[in-house]
Amino acid sequence: MARFNQISFFLLFGYFVIGMPFIMETSGGSGLAYSFNVLAWFCMLLTIALALFKASTEKTFAISWFEYSLLAVLLCLLIPFFYGADYRDFAIPRFLGACVAIAFIIALHQFDIWRNKKHLLLGLILLAVSIQAAVGLFQLSLTEYFAPLHFDPQRDRVYGLFYQPNVMASFIATGFAICCYFMATRQLLAKKWLVLLLILLAIFTVLLTDLLSLTGRYGAMTALICITPLLIKRSIKRTLACYVVIAVAVLTTLYINKHTDEPSYIKDEQRSVNVRETIYSVSLKLWLTEPLTGIGYGHFEREYLDFHNQLKKEQPAIAEPLINLSHPHNEPLLWIVEGGVIPLIGFLLLIGLFVRLMVSSKNTYQAVACLGLLMPIALHTQTELPFYSSTPHLLVFAMLIVYVSKKLLTDTAITTNEGRAISSFKRNGYKAYTVIWHSSAKLTAILITVISTTFLLTTLHTNYIVTQYQKSSVQTLDKLAAIINPLPWRSKIEALVFHNMLYSGVKHKDIKKVIAFASWAEKRVKRKPRKALYEQLLFCYQISGDEKNYQRALQEAKATYPLVNSWSITAKNYNES
Repeated sequence: MARFNQISFFLLFGYFVIGMPFIMETSGGSGLAYSFNVLAWFCMLLTIALALFKASTEKTFAISWFEYSLLAVLLCLLIPFFYGADYRDFAIPRFLGACVAIAFIIALHQFDIWRNKKHLLLGLILLAVSIQAAVGLFQLSLTEYFAPLHFDPQRDRVYGLFYQPNVMASFIATGFAICCYFMATRQLLAKKWLVLLLILLAIFTVLLTDLLSLTGRYGAMTALICITPLLIKRSIKRTLACYVVIAVAVLTTLYINKHTDEPSYIKDEQRSVNVRETIYSVSLKLWLTEPLTGIGYGHFEREYLDFHNQLKKEQPAIAEPLINLSHPHNEPLLWIVEGGVIPLIGFLLLIGLFVRLMVSSKNTYQAVACLGLLMPIALHTQTELPFYSSTPHLLVFAMLIVYVSKKLLTDTAITTNEGRAISSFKRNGYKAYTVIWHSSAKLTAILITVISTTFLLTTLHTNYIVTQYQKSSVQTLDKLAAIINPLPWRSKIEALVFHNMLYSGVKHKDIKKVIAFASWAEKRVKRKPRKALYEQLLFCYQISGDEKNYQRALQEAKATYPLVNSWSITAKNYNES
């Protein structure tokens, strides 16, 4: 029905125009710590609920071999949860994220608007990127308006509303790819729209040049390489226009940067050492210690640090391990190291899925160009962890997958006759099913809406309380008592409570509180080692007179952080690093 299509469109439009630019102050972190991530999950879950409601109303639900394959990949990621890892609970959020993303992809396939007007998906993404680009340009030129975002042009690279430059870069690179793709595929665009695309292309190029992000640059370059053959085939003039605009934007930005004061972050960038090669190498060696079952979901941070320290003893020439490394900066690698061979099979299946999609296309140029749309974010997942920092990246990537699959499958409209799919629909890889339990589907849609609304609104409330607590000069647990939903910030709130307990125990000489903190810290460092936490643990054992546990914890701390020569146990700062 038309109203479902309209609601689906305005959900995405509303998020990109209102929800994504909505920024609440935060004390830092990732995932649900940022308001734009919370609202992105809300948008995706409401879309899923709307698709279920539509299916229950029209009594028809469509799914293709493409979505079945994605569900098979999801199953491969699920199986390692049954291996019995101690900390597998901490991997549940990222698995649920994958579930929601795939459900969102399937949900978008239910709406006619995304099948008949596929380009609107790209148009919405381009709108979102343009808004971020506008913020980035203001950060470059009018930083006094961005004092609330703590942006310092001498210290920070442009980050838009993402708080992280590389996340901003891959998002801008996606807009760059869409501009080039539209130039290649939208043959009947009016001149004013062509001019607008070229202006946006110039702006995106300026930002990518100024950002100094290899992730963004490589993503944009790879996308351009993939799209260029189709662009040349469709129009030599447009090809020349794109390349001239890109060249002029790059040269102009480099010239301006050369004749202005060099920001300190450029010097830092020049001094920085790329350690990803070491991370990948050590992570692969770690996986080879348990290739079948992996080290267990949730175990990466501690296992990696201990393994790297051991390798350093055996091979002194390798680099020192990174402190506080919770992710190998490669998304598939994390799942494989922790889950073993079954997630590896899942990712190989995913690669095969896209290869089949491209090979089955009748237009090779079109298939390669579509691949180019995915490259900026796909490459970013191989070098960092964008989906943890930015849920909009996951949402946009899912939308791009929907566009690419629909474009290459060239599906026709869903038509059913008493639950039997029309043959032309089947030939395009889709099958339409009659929804028998339509009341259950409608109830599920309502439950998803109510639960997600309640959970995510209370998450924003929790974010606000935690941020105000950390900003306060007097931190009392009474302020945290107002939290309704601690689940999204469970680890953070737990740390705040126990650090407050330690402070109170030391101040009032309450050894029971000190011992309670030590018990919590012992469990914490087993999964998430921190130098400051070891110092606090040693401090607790010292003032409680527990010499045996003090010596044991000291030896463990020295083994975990061999470069630390002295373990100071006075004048403690009770905030976790």
